[in-house]
Amino acid sequence: MPKVSEEYFEAKKLEIIDAAYRVALRKSISSMTLMDVREEAGMARGAIYRYYNSLDDVLISLIEKINHDNSYLEEVQKIFSRQDSLSPDKLLKRVCDFLYSYLTSREMDIHSLSLQFDIFCIHEPERVKEMLAKAEIPNNNFSYLMQNMYEYIKDQTKSGKLHPVMPAKKLIDYFFTIYKGIQLQYTLEEKMGTDSYDAKTTINAMYKTMLALLGIDIG
Repeated sequence: MPKVSEEYFEAKKLEIIDAAYRVALRKSISSMTLMDVREEAGMARGAIYRYYNSLDDVLISLIEKINHDNSYLEEVQKIFSRQDSLSPDKLLKRVCDFLYSYLTSREMDIHSLSLQFDIFCIHEPERVKEMLAKAEIPNNNFSYLMQNMYEYIKDQTKSGKLHPVMPAKKLIDYFFTIYKGIQLQYTLEEKMGTDSYDAKTTINAMYKTMLALLGIDIG
């Protein structure tokens, strides 16, 4: 295929992905159809099949693009690259400060789609598993952060610097369940325009809870 044709092909795929993004925000991932995407992209009937075989293929590309455009793997690497020079309370504070920064600096649409995808997973878990198995996502943002936290807590517990009240895996699940709840409430409040939710104070409370459950006494 000539180079210009490859560029055209990729450009058209990007148009379709962008159209799917807009439809998902307006109609939700769970209820959107391939026809919705085709009409949003302004394509003739059947033309979309030159680029994608199904709606799930479009959604896979959408997931890949959102994950790539909003990657925070480097930020997580920077935090944990300093774990030997930071006390556990300071490192965890950096994690929580990062989560707050990520929450408040990204477009609200990104958080909205993230929560939509969670709901989509609940409604159609097998379909989502098949989609994620095909997606080219070397390291999912959230999973990568959770894995680094898990390894850190395990290592620090082994060295005697942490004294968690329960196994590391259960603590990690608990911490990020709290964060997901904060993300949900923050997104709802922003969408409603109420401005009554103090995400910074709530994340600070999560930080203090983390310290207590990990056996860290900072006075």
